[in-house]
Amino acid sequence: LVSTLHEAGYKFIRDFGNGQDAWDYLQDLARKNGPIENHVRIIISDVEMPKMDGHRLLKLVREDNRLSEVPLVLFSSLISEEMKRKGESLGASGQVSKPEINQLIDLLDTLTFGEPLHDVVDEH
Repeated sequence: LVSTLHEAGYKFIRDFGNGQDAWDYLQDLARKNGPIENHVRIIISDVEMPKMDGHRLLKLVREDNRLSEVPLVLFSSLISEEMKRKGESLGASGQVSKPEINQLIDLLDTLTFGEPLHDVVDEH
């Protein structure tokens, strides 16, 4: 995913192996001076992760005054109708089923720049 995002023009990416490490990093960013969008523009999370799942991470982000407006997209193989409803109720900015990487890139472009910027991303 990180290399595909790099190919699509997203250069400044932090990758975490679990939800707790991502949350700790986001908390550090929230303590920095200046607008939060100077530090983080968008969050992509899997639903199923060690230490803290994506729904819990989403809930914490939405409850945090500094982070609450940062778009958070769930990208997971677990996006069933029930999981989609849960993500929506927690405030997900979007939800994309793996492996629909082109759909994810279009959504990221739209949330970041207001429109899709890429036609096709080579997934190989």
